[in-house]
Amino acid sequence: VVVEEVRCLPTCPAKGLTSFCYDRTCTKYVLCFDGTPVLRQCSDGLQYNAQTDRCDYPQYVDCVDNLCVRQNNPAAIVYIASKSLCDKYFVCVDGLPQVRNCTRGLQYNAATTSCDFASKVNCTVETLQRNILPYAKAPPRSAGIVCPAEGTHFYAHKNRQDSYYYC
Repeated sequence: VVVEEVRCLPTCPAKGLTSFCYDRTCTKYVLCFDGTPVLRQCSDGLQYNAQTDRCDYPQYVDCVDNLCVRQNNPAAIVYIASKSLCDKYFVCVDGLPQVRNCTRGLQYNAATTSCDFASKVNCTVETLQRNILPYAKAPPRSAGIVCPAEGTHFYAHKNRQDSYYYC
């Protein structure tokens, strides 16, 4: 008999369209539609970005879930530097990442696995400025389509294969 690990999908809000990270993975997410959770997978090479609620390039996503591996040695603590902020890092405890922030003015030093003065840290994080808002915070825009007065409908985007309209 083969026993598979089964994870239940979380509950979703009763109304609306939302999404969030799926437990312990960088590439899967749960899309919630009017209370129904649907497990989705990002396309190859993309990771789910919880800041923008969409799949994105890895350099824009601070996901370390795939890097935190459960070990038999509890004394072997794994530290992982953030890809997005010099003062942020992760501590893997029992295979689970826990986010940590350095005290104001200090940065995470991967060489010493501790917070340190910026002059002693070789942080090469680039500030990646993009104008992408999470779906929940983005203002509604006219799409040039007519939505039916009742019901919920999805329509393919006219120019982009990775997008759709939600009515």
